[in-house]
Amino acid sequence: MMLCSVIIPLYNKAPFIEAAIASILAQQHQAFEIIVVDDGSQDEGPALVRAIADPRLRLIQIPNGGVANARNVGIAHARGELVCFLDADDWYRPAYLATQVAMAQRHPSGTFYATAYLRIPDGALPPAHWPALIMPPGPARGARALAWCQRLFTAARDGGRPPKAVAPGHGGAAEMLIDDGYRRLRYGSLFFTGSVAVRRDELLRFAPCFPVGESMGEDLDLWFRLMERMPFAYCPTPLVAYRVAVSGSLVSSNPVTTLLPALRRLEQRVQRGEVPPRMRAAARWLVADARISVARTTLLSGQRRAALADLLAIPGGVAAKRWWVTLAMCLPGGGLLLRQRKKCGA
Repeated sequence: MMLCSVIIPLYNKAPFIEAAIASILAQQHQAFEIIVVDDGSQDEGPALVRAIADPRLRLIQIPNGGVANARNVGIAHARGELVCFLDADDWYRPAYLATQVAMAQRHPSGTFYATAYLRIPDGALPPAHWPALIMPPGPARGARALAWCQRLFTAARDGGRPPKAVAPGHGGAAEMLIDDGYRRLRYGSLFFTGSVAVRRDELLRFAPCFPVGESMGEDLDLWFRLMERMPFAYCPTPLVAYRVAVSGSLVSSNPVTTLLPALRRLEQRVQRGEVPPRMRAAARWLVADARISVARTTLLSGQRRAALADLLAIPGGVAAKRWWVTLAMCLPGGGLLLRQRKKCGA
């Protein structure tokens, strides 16, 4: 059986770590190892991990260096063919590893595999009944949603291959092959770090995989580079519960006030011609959209001139509707539109 290494960075998450580990121990696919990297926790989390008697569980303790460093340490100790990640306050559904292994076996040339995920409010437990399918973010609405679902099950626009059933037990949805992840990311997140499995030899190619010292978007670089190498298989059934609004969570919900370093590096790689030609337009759009978001945050903080300067400096921004709406908000008389956007949180 294919061995999976599950890496859990741990920092002051004692109330959640036992449930996270229990969700791995309950997997249908039992060929796994759990590597908990304690990043200098000051609570009883490490002691709770040590109390779990399972030979597949290892605890590695290091001085506090951030989540990126903890994940890099875990990768260095991983022995599995597939490497998965789970934050200490999240859960896997029982079919998660089996689904990732099934996709890896059906698509042996792939570099990584991903599933949909379900956001869980702080303090809540995973629901008793999960949705069978979450439509990936995109422009489909109303009647177009039906057309999107038809494309999903034929995968005609994302690899041209008929769907194959994923591992049993999670709802029966078929995976799709995505060959232009940047285009999909224009509409929102398909996956997050906890719903991704990567072949270990690919991780070693990019080691160190996660940039140390970056607190937001530290995982984006890796996913960008892997997406550029090969199409990836994606299961639209949510198999991971992602807890939001937990104090000290690994992913911050703070408004973006500057372009994330990973997006800045992507922009530079596009300019140098390092991104595959078929993906460059969507990558440029992704960066431009992020810059528009930064300009909006600047505007909402009352810095109208700075926001306008940021907006006018965006290469290709004029092609986006959001650019024009934000421009209108920056100009004299745009106060009403700005107040409406504040109410909507846009």
